[in-house]
Amino acid sequence: MSKKGKIRKFYKNNRIYCILMMVSFVCIMLLGASVVVYFIHQAASDSYGIRLDNLKEDEVKKDVDAINEWYKNKEGVSNTNIRVQGKIIYISFEVDTNVTNEAIEAIATGSLEAVGDYSKENCDLQFIANRKDKASYFGSKAAGKTTISWAKYNLNNTTEKAA
Repeated sequence: MSKKGKIRKFYKNNRIYCILMMVSFVCIMLLGASVVVYFIHQAASDSYGIRLDNLKEDEVKKDVDAINEWYKNKEGVSNTNIRVQGKIIYISFEVDTNVTNEAIEAIATGSLEAVGDYSKENCDLQFIANRKDKASYFGSKAAGKTTISWAKYNLNNTTEKAA
């Protein structure tokens, strides 16, 4: 009996099994292809999607430079680091150990004068005030809002009481 005859005999005896195996093989191939297409699409596309399409990067950069200059001229602030990630501007600054939470809030609120209207309306602002041997003090301002919300907690017992 030839090889072709053996295959036909096997197919006749196991017709349902053969059909199920072919269907399973086709499903596995489709599943594998869809996974590959999904991951290739994820790797090729922008991680922010369309959220940053209307963002005017020049305006934000101009505001970041103005904020940085404002903090450089501010007394009591020793170091400033500003970075932009998506539509969030992170403002991290170091102050002396004896600066109170109220003073930090006043410094951050005052820095809003340096932020342009475009960034105030379209970007979130995150404030991180660092003090040596004390916990950081965090604040945030959402896009379009006028006030800064402050985190009222302490990470350890040696820091001053939050207001």
